[in-house]
Amino acid sequence: QDIVLDGVMGLLQPISDAIAQLQPGESAINAILQALRVRLKEAQRPDLEHLPAKLKADPEIYGIITATVENLEQNGVRAIARELGCRPDDPQVRVTLAAMRGIVEHAMFASNADEVDEIVDIGLAFMQAGMSAVAPATT
Repeated sequence: QDIVLDGVMGLLQPISDAIAQLQPGESAINAILQALRVRLKEAQRPDLEHLPAKLKADPEIYGIITATVENLEQNGVRAIARELGCRPDDPQVRVTLAAMRGIVEHAMFASNADEVDEIVDIGLAFMQAGMSAVAPATT
């Protein structure tokens, strides 16, 4: 379990780094998903094709991964709130984080690099369309 969890935590560190290194005006959502894409694709190995299903099947490991993603999510609250122009406790931020969490979790459990790309591409398009739909109108 320690070896598996060390590997999973290594996947999440670049996301945390991307949040910490955001430049003014840079999209937190784009930075997070692109960091996830790069790291997950680096971690793909053909001999680990069935690992995502095994991780999900182990309730203890899956619970630890889920808790870690939740902690990482909280680290991104301020960056996403700033990007949305909202308070951290605004419903827009909570909904955005819920969508991001789903994208991150699905990408983490992708079985190959092509699936990682597909999930991140769909996730980015979904997030951009959703944010456009809820963005305050400017005059």
